[in-house]
Amino acid sequence: MSQATGFHDARGIPIHVGDLIRIKHFRHRLRHEQMWLYFRVAVIRNCIVIQGWDNLDPTKHRTLLECIARRHGDPCIEVLEHSGPETNERGELITFNERPRLKRKAGEP
Repeated sequence: MSQATGFHDARGIPIHVGDLIRIKHFRHRLRHEQMWLYFRVAVIRNCIVIQGWDNLDPTKHRTLLECIARRHGDPCIEVLEHSGPETNERGELITFNERPRLKRKAGEP
């Protein structure tokens, strides 16, 4: 099973190391379209960081995932794809959409 980070995305899906995520960047002034930045979650020196999605150098990173989650809040992050095969507690293969979600109260974003 992949390593959980302790953070959840906007839909309550746990973020794991190796996931491809996107983070809200800004809303386009003319087209009113939401713009996104894409990152990969990694571990460097026992710190959970985000790297550019196309970055192949494992020693370079952008910032800590914790800083992004604190600054913008979890609802600005979305998990797009997981890193590899995962299993649940019974040993069955699951996708990232089948990860146990964070329970949210009704009306909460």
